[in-house]
Amino acid sequence: MANIWKTKTKDGHILTVEVRTIFVDHYGKLAQELLINDITETVHLQEQLMVQQSLRQKQITEAMFLAQEEEREHIGEELHDNINQLLATARLCLMAGQEEVETSTAVVRKGVDYLDKAIVAIRQLSKRLVMREIIQTGLVNSIKDLMETINMTKRLELELEVSDHLEEGLKEDEKIAIYRIIQEQLSNIFRHSRASRARIQLMKADHKIDLRIEDNGKGFNPRQTTKGIGITNIINRAKLLDGEVAIDTGPD
Repeated sequence: MANIWKTKTKDGHILTVEVRTIFVDHYGKLAQELLINDITETVHLQEQLMVQQSLRQKQITEAMFLAQEEEREHIGEELHDNINQLLATARLCLMAGQEEVETSTAVVRKGVDYLDKAIVAIRQLSKRLVMREIIQTGLVNSIKDLMETINMTKRLELELEVSDHLEEGLKEDEKIAIYRIIQEQLSNIFRHSRASRARIQLMKADHKIDLRIEDNGKGFNPRQTTKGIGITNIINRAKLLDGEVAIDTGPD
């Protein structure tokens, strides 16, 4: 059996050594013999490898989320600049046809109504997709807009507590990551928890962000529930900010 020890040399250097104990027959008596192997360099190389692997994984995850945000922005711009214009033109055509026909039909009026709804829905979708909104309106205001939309459903009552000067010093990618985490978890609560109330606490102290999202839902057994894409994305986004995720829940 081997043990790993730290020891200091006479000149003050710290060595990592592997110590093995073997039993030998010493002139008819059972004796112990220590085999000491200097593994300082090996341990140092292993630590370097782990750091490099962790950094590489972080770079891969960061690149993946950056690509997702760029794709969302592209989709948002396409919806706003292209599809909105097409629908608006279609609406004008329908209205022109409606004016020219002596007897307007219910189908034409219905078509105009549906086009109006589609334009409103696409504008809302564009607002959610294009992350410039977070930068322009601010993280806290974007969270409030998200909560207002959910509160309109009357299915979930949301509360928000935010510390003063929260956004000072936060980078754009940090604001986006925090917003996406909140967005993902509120979606989880809304779809799965059967909760009637939820609370968001976003506090800043000693250059650290503490985000807590609580609900009064049915809970689940974290040991039996496989982490879905949503929870995995939350964990990965937190890692990009050198953060940690803790899930405190249980059945009922």
